[in-house]
Amino acid sequence: MSGVLVLTESEVMRAISMRDAIDALDGAFREYAGGRAIVPPRLGLTIPEGGGAFRMMSAVLPSTGVFGMKTLTGYPGRRTDDETYFVVLLFSMSDGALRAVVPANYLTGLRTGAASGLAARYLANPSARTLGLLGAGVQGWFQVMALKEACPLAQVRSTPTTGAPRGSQAASRPSSGSPQPQSSARATP
Repeated sequence: MSGVLVLTESEVMRAISMRDAIDALDGAFREYAGGRAIVPPRLGLTIPEGGGAFRMMSAVLPSTGVFGMKTLTGYPGRRTDDETYFVVLLFSMSDGALRAVVPANYLTGLRTGAASGLAARYLANPSARTLGLLGAGVQGWFQVMALKEACPLAQVRSTPTTGAPRGSQAASRPSSGSPQPQSSARATP
């Protein structure tokens, strides 16, 4: 595997900020809308004997010089903090060789949040200062990070969708299995 970059979750976290992710997604969506990207439907498999799910998503974005795929597993209630469940493989457009293996637990949350941040960049009321979340958890934290990039938020309010006390999940950081960047957003009961 000569010339293959293999990253760690910590390296991914240091390499890309939420603002970087929003900007990258903006460019990728523009390329897709212009017909310059290929994004086939995702594939999914159910693992037999109660195993869970295995999903694969691929894309070709010629302007980047690479094409790739992301794989993920879904084993509800059976994930542990110290394992990788999401991975991105990047291949060279010029010769098809594998160029990078990227663990993507953190990157998955970042990309999901970035989609909301990008939408807010173009659609949110510019005077919006308060964010309301219905449910929160790890994804809520990434949503807050992204929306703080797009809007001048002063307050975040949340209502859990489970029996947890109000505000206890809002903007909660990802588990130790996902590196934790800093954000100044806080939940307000």
